Amino acid sequence: MAFNPVDFIAEADNKGSLANANKFSVTIIPPTTMYSEVPNGTIDFLCHTAEFPGMTLATTEDRLYGIEIAKPYATTFEAVTLTFYVTNDFSTKIFFEDWMRFIQHPQSKNMRYYDDIVGSIAIYHYDEECNDPYPGNHTYKTVLVEAWPLTIQEHELNWDSSEIMEIQVQLNYRDWNRTSASQDSQRPQTNETNKGYGGYSWA
Repeated sequence: MAFNPVDFIAEADNKGSLANANKFSVTIIPPTTMYSEVPNGTIDFLCHTAEFPGMTLATTEDRLYGIEIAKPYATTFEAVTLTFYVTNDFSTKIFFEDWMRFIQHPQSKNMRYYDDIVGSIAIYHYDEECNDPYPGNHTYKTVLVEAWPLTIQEHELNWDSSEIMEIQVQLNYRDWNRTSASQDSQRPQTNETNKGYGGYSWA
């Protein structure tokens, strides 16, 4: 079905209009027993690039009468990358370093139990009319379940550069789920779901 521009805009407006990629915020909830000198919730607003997670169906080849047919057998998830600005107290870098060193003790090299190292990451999207980027005003929300940092990428320092430093962190997770603002409003709120929210990220 072909649309002229006016019809296209009208149909899009009926669905809330086209979504902007720059209106989002993130909430990072680390493991409950992890200690960091960076207080929880104080670096969320420095995340300026995020990704909604995808999913892939892993397949196996099944031969039927000489024809190979791909059949799904499991859902897999790729790591999500968050990019943060670095401030002069290096709080973003320190926070994720603390989390990774919590996973493996730097001296003993012992690994902690899986249940002790995982947290969660919530990624919220807001419509273009939203001036209060706070959970509850979102149009779409994704939560990375049992998330933990896989990689902190290296930083290049250069005498010839005056660019603001950034840090990229890749996060693994067991699964992810999504909700809309209307679905969230129907759920009972707990101290756990309310803590740590804050910050925004858009131009």
